Amino acid sequence: MKIIMFVIIILAMSSLIIIESNNFSIREKANTDLFVKIYSDWINQVYQNSVEVTGSVVKMDWLPNSE
Repeated sequence: MKIIMFVIIILAMSSLIIIESNNFSIREKANTDLFVKIYSDWINQVYQNSVEVTGSVVKMDWLPNSE
């Protein structure tokens, strides 16, 4: 339950940061559409970065060298 709350808080804060940094008025349809595009691009980039980091971690040699 704590992880779900953490994810919800991160998503809410990131949406507020995008709205504030672009001075969007979400009540306007054009701004809402632009916000959805920017936010979905951000989510996609977070996903791609997570995949890349996970792939790098999996490829690392985690076993100690045997002498």
